[in-house]
Amino acid sequence: GTPTSVQVDATNGKIVVTSAIVAPEGGGGGAPSPTPVSSGQVAVIDATTKKLDVVRSVAVAPRLVVSDPSGKGTLFVSTKETTLVDKTYQPLRTLPGGIGAAFGIGGRIAVLGASGGEAILHLIGDGAPAPLRLAGTPQAVTPMPGGGFAVLLGSGSGNGRIVVVDESGRSVASTDVDIVARDFAYDEAAGRFTV
Repeated sequence: GTPTSVQVDATNGKIVVTSAIVAPEGGGGGAPSPTPVSSGQVAVIDATTKKLDVVRSVAVAPRLVVSDPSGKGTLFVSTKETTLVDKTYQPLRTLPGGIGAAFGIGGRIAVLGASGGEAILHLIGDGAPAPLRLAGTPQAVTPMPGGGFAVLLGSGSGNGRIVVVDESGRSVASTDVDIVARDFAYDEAAGRFTV
């Protein structure tokens, strides 16, 4: 397959490599469809021994791997679906697809995607609110230390905006930024975002 993501899971001492397997539809009987089906594969390597621990097929090729900092699970993110797996990489649940995802406080998960020209933030977990629609192009999502998440949005002008969303799914703060990237984080010690 074609590699799609490499992620170091420092908590568990693993390297997670995902790849896409593209094959024509139809399974060999008749003419292949012009639209290939893309499934995926996940390989987990022990960072200490350098031995292959797990190889697993997945329905959709992940474009992003997000590890839970507490070591309890991992998200395999693709635009079609997000798969939550446990620490042994066994699938637990299928979540909405997106371009980014993050683990938050208390088992809450955020998946950031696009819908109808807007960003959509799915919050998953006990008591999670309905998805939140935000004006802008979805770029990245990161957890906030006190709960909730921050979303980085792009615009047609090249500038962006960071929106902070609380645990109830409400936008509670917003700030404009001059740069947009696919990765950003909140630095709690400095009290600022790094894009």
